[in-house]
Amino acid sequence: MRKLIETLVCVTILTGACGNTRTSITLTTTITAPTTTVISTFSVSATHHTSLEITDAGGKWPSIAIGDDGNPVISHYDATNQSLKLYICDDSQCSTGTNRVLEVIDGASSFSSVAIGDDGNPVIAHHDQVVEGRPWDFHLDLYICDDSKCSAGTNVTLETGDFVGKFPSLAIGHGGNPVISHYDALHQDLELYVCDDSKCSAGTNMTLETIGDVGYFSSVAIGDNGNPVIAHHDDSYGDLELYVCDNAVCSTGTNTVLETTADTGKWPSVVIGDGGNPIIAHYDYTEHDLELYVCADAACLTGTNKVLESLGDVGNYSSLAIDNDGNPVVSYYNVSNLNLEIYVCNDSKCSTGAKRSLGLSGNIGALPKIAISDTGNPIIVSHNSKAGTLIFTKVEIPPNP
Repeated sequence: MRKLIETLVCVTILTGACGNTRTSITLTTTITAPTTTVISTFSVSATHHTSLEITDAGGKWPSIAIGDDGNPVISHYDATNQSLKLYICDDSQCSTGTNRVLEVIDGASSFSSVAIGDDGNPVIAHHDQVVEGRPWDFHLDLYICDDSKCSAGTNVTLETGDFVGKFPSLAIGHGGNPVISHYDALHQDLELYVCDDSKCSAGTNMTLETIGDVGYFSSVAIGDNGNPVIAHHDDSYGDLELYVCDNAVCSTGTNTVLETTADTGKWPSVVIGDGGNPIIAHYDYTEHDLELYVCADAACLTGTNKVLESLGDVGNYSSLAIDNDGNPVVSYYNVSNLNLEIYVCNDSKCSTGAKRSLGLSGNIGALPKIAISDTGNPIIVSHNSKAGTLIFTKVEIPPNP
């Protein structure tokens, strides 16, 4: 267990058809009230704000991954220049780096998701508006870097139907092949694009779930068995749902309704815990709470929903990672305080834990995404809507003696 005593926060500012037969299982879950744990507050004795590059309306909808060299890479959207960018950090603390323009287009490339391929090179799934002035004409694209620094690369268009590719989430699947979950806004479906090879020279788009308006804010992870699992929000019923694939290419699978209380399950973020079971952080829109669904098995046939934080309007843009102790760590935005916060669980099932504010407020710290660095500490990238920049935050949690 890690102590949260004398915690340091360092902040750097950067730029800005699956088979036709589907089964749906509805679970009866238990909401566990949050347990208050007395843990000393963060000591923000080392907060560094370094402006590396400022671009108006840059740094939107960021996504973060850790390279094979231990250095973060961050995809983000520059709204002013309507471009997809990738910030390559020179070190693990991102004290310096290079902001690369990957794709410049007529319209928007707002939502992106970055992962590191088996070859050590970044790949970025993103949502493209093809022609400016035609807001219905969107594609799902994948940018494949030629090297770890992404000095060059190739943009591949994967799916071209109207309104496809929204809220993409990328993971590296079986054999090093990318898989991308996304939302088809025209048909209101959850879909999954499965690449046939690491360069995605070919692939198949699978329609996973069509009942209701499903697939919002999708998040994909690869189970220990090599099969994708996709958390998503059912906007028709206000439910948190999980689609569990039966195989690596997701030719069949089961959609499971996890939580139905009020309008819940927004901004889901799924990871695979150390025990091989999915864990999903999400936002309860009705109660304005940060919640965590902990599956009891790999297929999530049963599980428990936990309210982690309920004071104020908390849990927006929740993002989940597993630390080196196997415990969930969640970053999120506190709308009441306009503040970036983090919730650190004390065990793998999050039976107890504590939140901490990271000292960023006033519309600074929105849209956060979290990862665990090679040193075991959480790192978070978020958006400063005032300055149009990315904010890189490193949270140092001292290990147990």
